[in-house]
Amino acid sequence: MNVREIIRYYPASGTEAIFVSQDTDQADITAVAAAWHIWDLSEKGCSFETEEAQRFTVGQSGVLILRRDCYSDEIEDAQIVRIWNTGMAVTFEPSARIREYLGKSKHHYPAEDLEVTFIDGDQFGQRTAKSSFVWDISKKSCSFESEQVEGFKTGQTGKLKIKHGLHTDVITNVTIERIRDGGMIVSFDPTNKITKYIGHQRNTAGMQV
Repeated sequence: MNVREIIRYYPASGTEAIFVSQDTDQADITAVAAAWHIWDLSEKGCSFETEEAQRFTVGQSGVLILRRDCYSDEIEDAQIVRIWNTGMAVTFEPSARIREYLGKSKHHYPAEDLEVTFIDGDQFGQRTAKSSFVWDISKKSCSFESEQVEGFKTGQTGKLKIKHGLHTDVITNVTIERIRDGGMIVSFDPTNKITKYIGHQRNTAGMQV
């Protein structure tokens, strides 16, 4: 199953996810995703990065624990539907609790329909990594899929161009925090330019600031 078939675009910035196995033939094992390493979250699925992914198998079931600030929620009967080298995607029965849970948090920015491009900071022979799919964007980070990540490396700096329709903005002093097959996560100093830019979208349903 393609992860994109699971997701319905709920922003995940600042949320922590913990998957706890429910296998009865072994002690419970957990997979922890750092707060901004969650790729995406919806009312019936979650995909995130974790260095513990290889300890799990597709089809394994468990409990997905979500935390943000002082809020916490548990989704039972979550099932792993995809595993890659540094992450996994899990699904569960549609739950309105996810929507309520995320509704208590701050700084949500929708990522659908955005196009982002990371531009190498080297003045000579600048290279770019253009997104094919944006997972998440916040005041201080962005994660996206790209077929052009080869040759880039963690710690590399540059600019991030964000485009939506006719509106374009550029964030400077951007650093690559993580690279995986087919995508990257970049970070930058918190900026209100993101807030203003996102405000230009025609459809702001679900947007909370």
